[in-house]
Amino acid sequence: MDEGGLDPFLSVLPESLELSKLGRLTPRRLVVVRGEIIETARRRIGSSPAYRCLLFDGSGKLALYFLGRGEVAGLDVGTRCLAAGRVASFAGELVLWNPRYRIELGPPDPANTPQLP
Repeated sequence: MDEGGLDPFLSVLPESLELSKLGRLTPRRLVVVRGEIIETARRRIGSSPAYRCLLFDGSGKLALYFLGRGEVAGLDVGTRCLAAGRVASFAGELVLWNPRYRIELGPPDPANTPQLP
């Protein structure tokens, strides 16, 4: 928390924004999501590198793309995180491009722990 009492991760987002389930996302919505990374890959988007993380929350999946990066420290399979950005559609999946993110440390909250099918 910063001195003003706001979480710096959320301080740049609209106050009315609530945590969204991945299974209910639609393109063009500004969202905050929580889940576990179940897959990572290095990709090329045009001539640039990109790091892709697939986030899962038990209700659906969402790809997080970090353009210009071959990897992002700490974002590995099994990592739990919050991510925020505008949902888009790319290559047949819903994505967040260069999202704001925060790695969640400590034991998982059973109410928010994804269960793989």
